[in-house]
Amino acid sequence: MQAMFLIPEPSHITGLILAGGKARRLDGQDKGLIPLGNHTLVEYAIKRLRPQLGEILINANRNQDEYQQFAYPIIADTPPDFAGPLAGLLTGLQHMKNDWLVSVPCDNPWLPDNLVQKLVQAIQEQPCPLAVARCQGRLQSVYCLVHHSLQASLADCLANGQHKVQAWIQQQKHCVVDFADAHEFENINTPQQLAEAKKNL
Repeated sequence: MQAMFLIPEPSHITGLILAGGKARRLDGQDKGLIPLGNHTLVEYAIKRLRPQLGEILINANRNQDEYQQFAYPIIADTPPDFAGPLAGLLTGLQHMKNDWLVSVPCDNPWLPDNLVQKLVQAIQEQPCPLAVARCQGRLQSVYCLVHHSLQASLADCLANGQHKVQAWIQQQKHCVVDFADAHEFENINTPQQLAEAKKNL
């Protein structure tokens, strides 16, 4: 079991930026392409994640031509009909070149610059196929490090109509990694949050 979950160097971990949702609370805008200051939200995610690992994939179901400008592979959900973050996660596992995948949302300009390091450390100390971030007692379920062996479990979950990330996590052997700064996990989901983020640039 432990040998199976040996963690490679960060350069051999794939990063997945989840930008495949409908953003209903933002009037259906494509979140990753929303401008914040001089950059789009997905650019902030790229900037924060890129130094932490070797490969980046962007999961986007709309406006793929626009996402091409960032020069990273764009992958659309394998399951149809905007099936949520679990669908994006499964698609990332299916397309990555490595054994491990770190996922983050596209709508957080402040994600931790030690995210990958801490998730990797947790699995080194407690070998398992999944490590998930937690901040101030709240599970941050889409900030996770996932081994490719969980592809089948994800596919089964979606095939059975289950789309809740936390429910899937609880079904897996996993470890939880605590972070202290809630600001590092502030997502932009509403026009009010976007306006506040602009003030805090």
